[in-house]
Amino acid sequence: MNHQPNVVEVGPLPWREEMLAVVRALAAIYLLIFFFVWGRRAPEAESAPLFPFQVLFAQLPAAEQYLFRQLGEGLTEALYIRAEEGSWPPAAELAAEGIPPFAPDPLRVGAYAWRERIEGRTIQYLGEAEEAERFPSFLLQIVEPDPAVPNLSHLRLQSAQSMDEAHRRLPDGTILDVSIWIRAGPLPPTLSLSPMTQGWRQIVISPQFRN
Repeated sequence: MNHQPNVVEVGPLPWREEMLAVVRALAAIYLLIFFFVWGRRAPEAESAPLFPFQVLFAQLPAAEQYLFRQLGEGLTEALYIRAEEGSWPPAAELAAEGIPPFAPDPLRVGAYAWRERIEGRTIQYLGEAEEAERFPSFLLQIVEPDPAVPNLSHLRLQSAQSMDEAHRRLPDGTILDVSIWIRAGPLPPTLSLSPMTQGWRQIVISPQFRN
């Protein structure tokens, strides 16, 4: 009795899925290079002064470092969607596409409810810890530039070959200010556009970046 092997044809991925796969790979490579380069400067960074509202990445527990890295990956994919569609994706859309940290992760300590807030040129992705007494909440804040206001630092960055931890560039050359924040305890009822005024601490790799 002859058994015919099952043949499964695998077609090419849809264009959007292929692009997302490339973005994810680039994000992983970027994060590895980013933490390797700044990790080598850790002794110097730890001795440098910080603003009262800042905390060094190297001083965070491993679980919080893990979520910080995931936010870096989520930021990269949100930037891709922003560039393609012209608007920032809701947190629910990012979760539905399996993008960390918005999607559930069995390796992550603590459960988080993610939501977005857009006010003017400021975009905030808030991850509120469901057990605020045990785990901190996280905030990714993105600020688009005001085209009517010249910004010399942004002009310099536009001509630079690479971004730093406080900035990202869209394909059209727009420079964005980015920052990641952490806060222990229950959150206030409303979220400020100035997180440091509500007890949030900005996570930095190097103290030289002071948003």
